[in-house]
Amino acid sequence: MVSLVASSTRTWLFSILLCGLFLTGIPAVHAGSATVDLVNDTAIWSLSDTIQVATINSLDLSPSGRDIVYAVMHPIMDANTSEFRNVIYSVQANGSSTRQLTNDTQSCTSPAWSPDGKSIAYLSHESGSPQVWIINADGSGAYRLTDQETGVSSFTWSPDGKQISYSALIPPTAEQKLAAATKEDPIVSGENIQVAGLYLVPVVPAGQGYPEARIVTSSDMTVSSWSWLADSSGIVFVHVPATDAESGFNSTISRFDIRNGTLTLLVPEAKIYTTYMHLLVSPDGQSVAYTTWKSFNFMDLSITSVNGGTSRMIAANLSQNPINILGLTGWSADGKTLYVPETKGTSITMDAFPINGSAATELFRYGNIAKIQENHERTAFVYAAEDSGLPMEIYTTPVDTFRPSQVTRLNAGLPTEKIGKTDVIQWNSTDGKVIEGLLTYPANYTPGTKCPLIIEPHGGPGLNSVRFFTGSGGSWPILPAGTFSSLGYAVLRPNIQGSTGYGIDFASANYADWGGGDYRDLIAGADYLVAQGIADPGRMGIIGQSYGGYMAAWTVTQTDRFKGAVVIDGITDLVSNVGTNDMPFDEPTYFGGEFWEKWDLYSDRSPIRHVANISTPTLVVSGQDDVRVPLGQAKEFYRALWKLGVPSQLVIYPRAGHFPGEPKQWQDLWLREISWMNTYVKGNSL
Repeated sequence: MVSLVASSTRTWLFSILLCGLFLTGIPAVHAGSATVDLVNDTAIWSLSDTIQVATINSLDLSPSGRDIVYAVMHPIMDANTSEFRNVIYSVQANGSSTRQLTNDTQSCTSPAWSPDGKSIAYLSHESGSPQVWIINADGSGAYRLTDQETGVSSFTWSPDGKQISYSALIPPTAEQKLAAATKEDPIVSGENIQVAGLYLVPVVPAGQGYPEARIVTSSDMTVSSWSWLADSSGIVFVHVPATDAESGFNSTISRFDIRNGTLTLLVPEAKIYTTYMHLLVSPDGQSVAYTTWKSFNFMDLSITSVNGGTSRMIAANLSQNPINILGLTGWSADGKTLYVPETKGTSITMDAFPINGSAATELFRYGNIAKIQENHERTAFVYAAEDSGLPMEIYTTPVDTFRPSQVTRLNAGLPTEKIGKTDVIQWNSTDGKVIEGLLTYPANYTPGTKCPLIIEPHGGPGLNSVRFFTGSGGSWPILPAGTFSSLGYAVLRPNIQGSTGYGIDFASANYADWGGGDYRDLIAGADYLVAQGIADPGRMGIIGQSYGGYMAAWTVTQTDRFKGAVVIDGITDLVSNVGTNDMPFDEPTYFGGEFWEKWDLYSDRSPIRHVANISTPTLVVSGQDDVRVPLGQAKEFYRALWKLGVPSQLVIYPRAGHFPGEPKQWQDLWLREISWMNTYVKGNSL
């Protein structure tokens, strides 16, 4: 290990910023004597360009396949507002007759066609909490259907269109409300744990008030996903005991019979460190396909009868990316094939799996498939897709053969020429493994020119960097890669060992080895770009979030080659993180045991253990309400850097969880990242 002892001459920085929008504290970027307006300058791919790229977050195809409804995320920023609101539109599959169905005064999302294609249900926040609304297909006659006290989480139509099923937290009892009102409400482990129930509500015409909803699950069941029987007589669903972290692996699959109210167990409780995730009933209503989520973010695909009995595995170890879980897309009309997306390398594919267990067929692939749905007649797919140089748009294709047709032009006319190209590159790591990554060049790059390099390791570790549109903030907001490219940086996003998309052996290669082979893969990528004459070895920085934040923190404890670092929601103390976060089995899965069983390993691979080695100026960022990597991780890491005299700063975003959730916060973070890299990596030169 390289020894990087703190110098007594370093500046002591006492600035802890509880940051809402302290943009005035961020230095301007200068190019010679001109100041670059990173937010609005039309000479570059600006931060406004980045945040305004249209992102589709939900869509559905009408039963006939003629019409599409979709929700687009809009950033709303004014003097007192900073939020993302979703607006619903409809369009014909041939790209004509686009119609806006909802406005941006309140967020509306998850549009879903009725089985007869005459109306659309969706979730709206107009009443203050998400409720199911229904609107005619022509955009007229919108009305609210549900009056759920706790708000609706998700919903589906019954196949006959007469009911809607939805999930929602069960409201607190009168006793619990009284305890809260009288301040006699201690939080006690194992008591009063929230439960998400499954409800049924009849679909009634407008003007008849809110029909009474009935809950069909018991108080010891939290529903995570479900699928209707083909004749609307029942529902098959995945459930766990409660919503707390300790209950996540106790999943089972049951069937509820609407006619007689009986509950039948179909699939027994999942094994430890696995959980049932998605399910879909077959077209004939006789079988149910389901997925089993396993360690390292792989899943198995199985089938069982809707009456219970022995399950049969169709395929094992399908690679998934939990940032964008697409799950089961659909069945073929004849019930002989299942359609399941997978992550492969830097792509997302749509694959067809015969239920007889024979080999799957890849139907098509893109850099990223953000959303995909099959229509009710099982004749067509509608999907939102993008690639490094191709912003997100909506496409359709027949199910039986891949004939893509672009439907929307939401991002037409964007100045994409201001962003450098992105290539898929490969290099050899120290152990001989071939590592793949995405390299975005500076805009107008001249071959042979050495440029400042930013390495962005992804989160996870069981994730992978796929080919999102480089200029999009909505698809991948960790850093504004398009703006960095426009400012003369190269950006490398390496899929180091531990990444999904390369098989289970590669994904589990960092088992009990965080900060080992993954770190060497990252450094080998930097060395490769230096050897290729692309990266300037004296101007390298690193930015990462979550596990990527861990890698950024770990890297600067091991080497002084990186001149600036940004650690976002990063794990810095493995022991305290596993003891306080919402995933109590994650680190034990990767480290082969609990921290009291593997104390030396947990301790040795924690960046905080080696913090005295750091000399790299480090910006530390966290969400105030983060439960995945709690705020204490950032605080203890920053405090150590502060005491050691390392140039550093702590930024805490209020109201934010495991990443900032407001557009002004995104913009603020991006400005800070650019300022930090310009100051310490690039030296304020453009």
